[in-house]
Amino acid sequence: REKQRLQDLLTERDERIRRMEEDVTRIRKDPHLLHPAIQRLRKMGLNTPALAALGERWAGYVLGRISMAMELGHCAFRSVFANHAVGGYLTEESFKAVITQFEASIKSDQLTRLWFFADFDGSG
Repeated sequence: REKQRLQDLLTERDERIRRMEEDVTRIRKDPHLLHPAIQRLRKMGLNTPALAALGERWAGYVLGRISMAMELGHCAFRSVFANHAVGGYLTEESFKAVITQFEASIKSDQLTRLWFFADFDGSG
């Protein structure tokens, strides 16, 4: 009985893994299922293999660290925004300037990718 139960459990888990692998394959093939930022990056040819693993979780993590650094540095979000906004919006260049103040080691291509996640609809 125990052997049969374990075999059934193993079969069930194998089936779940197979379904998840199918889902991953389907998502990779169908760009409409991807985050809007990744869709834009793909259209512009910027979703390189070296950066493809840096998704929305990575962007959230980096932006969260920057948010914490701003709080620890007693930098009010409104004042940072007011100092860097152009016409009421952060442009790509002003966004990158703000980010590099708090995350100096971020690479240029990562910074561009982060911008796409921050401005995922392309509105600025």
